[in-house]
Amino acid sequence: MSSIFEYLDYRLFLKDAYLEGKRRNAHHSQRFIEGKLGLKSSGHFAQILGGRCNISPSLAARIAAFLKLGKREADFFETLVRYNQAKTHDEKNRLFSRIMTFRKAKQNVVGIDRHAFYRKWYYTAVREALDLKPFRGDHAALGRMLTPPISADQAKEAVDLLLRLGFVRKRPGGGLAKAEDVITSGHPAESEDLKAFQVEILGLAREAMDRFPKAQRNFSTLSVTLSAGEYKLLIEELRAFRGRVLEMARQCRAPDRVYQCNFQFFPLAMASGETA
Repeated sequence: MSSIFEYLDYRLFLKDAYLEGKRRNAHHSQRFIEGKLGLKSSGHFAQILGGRCNISPSLAARIAAFLKLGKREADFFETLVRYNQAKTHDEKNRLFSRIMTFRKAKQNVVGIDRHAFYRKWYYTAVREALDLKPFRGDHAALGRMLTPPISADQAKEAVDLLLRLGFVRKRPGGGLAKAEDVITSGHPAESEDLKAFQVEILGLAREAMDRFPKAQRNFSTLSVTLSAGEYKLLIEELRAFRGRVLEMARQCRAPDRVYQCNFQFFPLAMASGETA
């Protein structure tokens, strides 16, 4: 089964751990587990797996011990439990940030030396499209997958650059695959390449209003009055949300399309005497 650090839902982890134990030992039943954990009611473990009841911190610790999790794994598991059972948005964000500290190696920050990756909007789209179907060298077919489509020459240019920068790799049996699960620009000082990419993407967003029916796109806008302090808080909320989107993408096992998600926050008016 996958490493515990691959999970964002502790119930899925427990289900997989149970099935793995069952595969190794036919006597590894739910009743056996309930006895080892000191659960008095029959069916309690099934209720946990089904989301019909939560688990306490003490039970989470007993489960970690029963599964023989190492210290770091046990800490992650107990954090995962608290995250899944969090009752407030602030608590969920705080715990998600802690979860992500266990996974820093999973996110590859695009350093300024590799910002050529942002020179064309379709470089990122081609990289993501490689997850949708096996690529065996048909650049024309790869280009047709994008919306708007690009030429075979543009698709080849993108593939060559992705290989050169290390964002995709050759599979042992042929074809290409992503070299990392998730990449992000992080929060660096803006480069000209990154700014140009964002301008191109905003153009695609404008075109998307006519290119796609409403059911296939989601656009919303807000104009609100805030203080500088509240603006900073909202930026932190957006960073946390971006992290959750990246994590959802990393865990998706059967992707069938590539989405672009944009966030913009900028002033429409300033108090008298202030400048942007």
